Amino acid sequence: MAQAAQQQGDSLGSPIGDQLIHIVDAEPILGIRRAAILRLAKAGKLAAVHLGARCYITRASLSAYVDGLIEQAERQRQELSAAGRGQ
Repeated sequence: MAQAAQQQGDSLGSPIGDQLIHIVDAEPILGIRRAAILRLAKAGKLAAVHLGARCYITRASLSAYVDGLIEQAERQRQELSAAGRGQ
């Protein structure tokens, strides 16, 4: 079924497989295990798609989540830097 979905593609002509990443492949990207990724999906922080017995997350939601983590880390770094200068 996943192969058929990948071959079908979306209305823009790009394969669905280019828009989805298997949850196992997302583990090293996020540095967390499958169960934690599923919890993030359940919480609405990642968009999950189930095709048969496999679970995928959208590349767009993964990218947005990682971008959010980077922005959060940058804000924290700036706050710590500002607090250090205020002493």
